[in-house]
Amino acid sequence: DLHSFPTRRSSDLNGKPVVVGSASELEAGVSDPQGMVCRFNVAGNPDTSFDGDGCRLLELDFESSTGNDFVRAVVSLPDDSLLIVGTAKGLSDLDSAQRGFIAKLKVDGSYDTDFGLGGLRWLDFPLTDFVIAEQIAVGADGRIYVGGARRRDQLTQAFVAGFDSAGDPLPGYGDNGLAEFAFAQEFPNPSSIGQYTTGLVVDGGGRVTHCGHARDFDNTTLMVTLARLDGNGQPDPGFDGDGRLITS
Repeated sequence: DLHSFPTRRSSDLNGKPVVVGSASELEAGVSDPQGMVCRFNVAGNPDTSFDGDGCRLLELDFESSTGNDFVRAVVSLPDDSLLIVGTAKGLSDLDSAQRGFIAKLKVDGSYDTDFGLGGLRWLDFPLTDFVIAEQIAVGADGRIYVGGARRRDQLTQAFVAGFDSAGDPLPGYGDNGLAEFAFAQEFPNPSSIGQYTTGLVVDGGGRVTHCGHARDFDNTTLMVTLARLDGNGQPDPGFDGDGRLITS
């Protein structure tokens, strides 16, 4: 039996719905989720031109041959190919077993091997304990922006990572392709803060706006986080003076 857990919906330029999330085959009572991408015709039936039956399960092979993976967001490109982001988690419960990824699928559901390494790019940042990829946006110039959170030095920080259309990091964006928001430092105990990216938008000038929330697990305080980056991945002073805003 295949059990699916959708997390996001989009549509391609022909109006075909695209649903992403995870799916599990229950074997011997053990559930091992794999990343899932499904495309449907406008009438609502599976689009069999996409991976044969309308759904593609991802083979990521991260720390386990069975996988434990989730696709969090999807965006359709003008050629009806798909960019997806998500997180692969090994079967251990260690935070370090979480690894963010971005992948590109052709219109038929196969990996676009001209993107990243064989169609896949892991979000491997230096000195990082774990990475969660949650949102994606594409600019008019084809640049790709991924939003999520990473943990290093006992701090979890929201980030935006920039990539070119081939899936390579943008060296002039932020710090070697990575821009972070220091929201955790606004709380009494920064190491207890969890940060999440719930929305990501890029405007015509290449400015990226992040929307998310920060949660203090010590006292369950939840704050809304907003930030805007300029085209070079630096805080935009035109947004609340320092490019970021925290509000209840």
